[in-house]
Amino acid sequence: TQLPNTLHQLNKLIFLDINHNQLESLPETFIQLNRLVTFRISYNNLQYLPSDIHNIIWLEELSINNNQIKELPDSFSQLHLFLLDISNNPDITSLPELSTIQLRIDYKQYRKFENRCRHIRNLQIVIH
Repeated sequence: TQLPNTLHQLNKLIFLDINHNQLESLPETFIQLNRLVTFRISYNNLQYLPSDIHNIIWLEELSINNNQIKELPDSFSQLHLFLLDISNNPDITSLPELSTIQLRIDYKQYRKFENRCRHIRNLQIVIH
């Protein structure tokens, strides 16, 4: 399953929930949704996020849990998210510096990234 390449034409879109769609990638034009505030793309088959996702400057909530994400782009450090949910992405190998207020991770991720999580104001460990 793929999103249409014309998605970026919804330039006033602020909320996008595309959970449970078996998506494997996002179109290159996705980052042109620069007014997006909430983006939920959980329970898909994503392995990567666009490296220039930080260009979505209004993004406050990003839920990418239960995918196959292998790494978070370094540009994540430029995002000022209120909520980031990366739980149940067992292949994430590193965690960039985050200025996230609320981070949801699973217990295995917590054990792996414990030192990186100490500055997060609200850390939620999701146990399944």
